[in-house]
Formats: sequence, structure tokens, C-alpha cells
Amino acid sequence: MKGDSITGQQEARKLVQGQLEQDRLSHAYLFLGRRGLGKEALAVDLARSALCSCQGEEECSCICCRKIDHGNHPDLRIFRCPDNRRELGIDIIREMQRRLAFRPYEGQRRFFIVTGADRMTRQAANSLLKTLESPPDYATLILLAEEEELLLPTILSRCQKVRLKPIPRRKIAADLKDLGLTQERASLIAGLSGGSPGRAHQLAEDESLLERRKEILDFLSRPEELNYFNIFYRTKEWLDWYKEGFPLADLLMDWQRDIMIVKQTGPESLSNFDYDQKIRRIRQRLSAGQAVQALELAAGTVQDLENNVRSDLALQVFMTKLKKLYTG
Repeated sequence: MKGDSITGQQEARKLVQGQLEQDRLSHAYLFLGRRGLGKEALAVDLARSALCSCQGEEECSCICCRKIDHGNHPDLRIFRCPDNRRELGIDIIREMQRRLAFRPYEGQRRFFIVTGADRMTRQAANSLLKTLESPPDYATLILLAEEEELLLPTILSRCQKVRLKPIPRRKIAADLKDLGLTQERASLIAGLSGGSPGRAHQLAEDESLLERRKEILDFLSRPEELNYFNIFYRTKEWLDWYKEGFPLADLLMDWQRDIMIVKQTGPESLSNFDYDQKIRRIRQRLSAGQAVQALELAAGTVQDLENNVRSDLALQVFMTKLKKLYTG
């Protein structure tokens, strides 16, 4: 396959490349993995390899590849949820279906990429299902998703799953060092990235992300400050950051997961390894059951945040319950 835009996803690349070389592409794929692992890049590289007019050349500047680079190849379409909406609606799926009715313009196949497929409304998912049940033979649909369980089982059964795996922390840290970061900073960001090179680069480029992360973890690591006034004030600010794109949900989950596992592992296995001692002090306050309960509370709160279910109240309730667990 053409393109080298995906870090550390050789297994996924090998799978789709083998099918491409044998001319056995599936009519529908589901690329699964957390944000920043390269799902869209892999999908575009697959389309590029199939549509390129200079087959076999790794570095190519043919008219087809240039059109893909500029986003105007008629046989490759990418459909996204608009920035001002949290769900992918039926209007987007219907627009894809309208375009799907036309045969290829330049190549032998057409490729349709749907990002955020796990954010489809029920109506959109049911409409997409009809297309997956009887797709045209010249089309390949590629759905990109983070959460497999949010998709209809009937959609899952009609797609070939390709899982993109988190990249090892050492690999991400080494890549960041090559960009000029110090060993300490590269290791810290690699630990926060959750195995996502895209997220790691975002953290490296935006100083405010690490500053905000420090402010949140400093607060969480001081149970004596978890009073109702501070909880109300802090959560309001955190939600403002969340709306701006700060990975609050990931941070809350990673923090509680670190607390749950810290007795069985060393600092190198913690996402927030620079808070190792503070995490251990909090863990000493909790029983094993309480540590699990705290993680379950975080998971429920994250789901409420992502579904926009009274985010302010959900976060305040979570912090209030966390206070009771931390302080007894």
C-alpha cells in the first residue's frame, strides 16, 4: 500500500494490503481504534493504492494521487459529523447514498469513508444498514469508529473489522525525542497519549494541555480540598476546557485506572507515572472494592459527558461521590 502516514500499524496495513493485492477487497470495513491511531490515514491510503494510475510506485505524483491529496478525487468521498453537532445524522448518510448510486468516474472502484460511525443516530444507522445489506459491487465503504459497542450488531456483522492497536509508549517517546523533546518530557507525553501518536503530537504542540492536566491532577490528588465549593468551581472550568477539546474524559479514566492498578505495578505502567507517590497515597485510603467503584463511576461519567447528558451535573455528582470514597 502507498503512504507512510501511519505509525506502528503494520498488522492492519498488512491485512488490507493483502486483500488489495489479491483483488479481494471487502464491500465494507470497520476500522476500530481510539482517536489518533491513524484510522482515517489507513482508509485514505487504501483508496489511494486502489485508485493510483501508477500501480507499484511507492512515491507517486500521478494525477489521481494529487487529486486525493487535495481532497477532490471523484471516486473518494469522506463524510464527517459537522463540528457544531455531536451526532452523525441521517442527512449525512443519505448524501453518501445519493453519491453511491453513481458508478466510478475514473477508476474501477469508489471509496466512501464515514468518520465517527459510532456517533450515528439510530435513524442514520438503520439507513446505513440498508446500504450494507445490498451494496453496489463497485463500492467499498469504510466506517471509522472508537467504540465498537455503540454500533448496531447488524452493522458489525456486515463489516470486516480491522483493529488499530495502541502504539507502545517507548515507540512514541522515541518519535517525540526525534522531534527535539527532552527524554523526560517525551516520556511524560507518551504516557499521557494512551498509545495514540496523534494525541501525543497534540500534547507536544499545545502547552496549555499539560498545564490544564497538572491543575486537574493536583486537585484530584488532594482529597482534603474536595469540598462542595471547590468541586462546583473546578468542574465548571473543566467543562469549559472539555468543550474546547481538552481530553478530560481520558484523563479521568486514566487517573482512576492508575489508582486501581498501582499496588500491582510499578510507575512505568501508570499513565500518570509522574504522580506515582500521590496515586499510591490515595490508593491506601481505598479498599479494592472502592477502587473498582471509583473506576466505574468515572466510566459512567465519561459516557454522560460524551452523550452530553447534563454534563455539569454529571461531573459534579461524580466528584461528590469521589470525595466520599476518598475521605470516608
